[in-house]
Amino acid sequence: GGALDSEKLPLVLEDRLAPAESLLARDLNAVVEGDPAAPELLTVFLHFKGWLALAAHRAASSLWSSRTEDPGAGQLALLLQGSASAATGMDIHPGATMGSGVFIDHATGVVIGEQAAVGDDCYILHGVTLGATGKTKNGRRHPHVGSGCTLGNGANVLGPITVGDGATIGTGAMVTKDVEAGATVIDTGFMSNK
Repeated sequence: GGALDSEKLPLVLEDRLAPAESLLARDLNAVVEGDPAAPELLTVFLHFKGWLALAAHRAASSLWSSRTEDPGAGQLALLLQGSASAATGMDIHPGATMGSGVFIDHATGVVIGEQAAVGDDCYILHGVTLGATGKTKNGRRHPHVGSGCTLGNGANVLGPITVGDGATIGTGAMVTKDVEAGATVIDTGFMSNK
């Protein structure tokens, strides 16, 4: 059956997190190295919700990827993701791909869709959305963000677009077109009445 008793749950999660240990270590170090307010590893490990949500995502993602062999794994992945979302105020779909050394600062309001991908060593602030527009491109609905990118608070990166390595998306920017590597995108406040 599809039932999982409470004694097996910690073993399943431990099994799913084992392959992600090196990713989690890089994520933890990214927070400590990138945030002057992070006093030491233990504080980040226990209290920084961006890191906690990313750790929960890594376990949920592992479960999600095995849902074809074990239908219950997909349900458990969604349960874990939902619990992490309720606890941290951010939502990373288990199908999203997250690189290593990702630092999600303050974290509240971050939403990352199922087909989104985030590269290594990215810095993401609160209120960022990597979401869909309703359009697809080659079956993809969500953006892919390269390595070394910074996504400012409240940035909306939407649709099947690509943000190149090292790009910066400024606070409050609405991005619906590809961004070149190393580019900076800001919200200009331009509005068209067309």
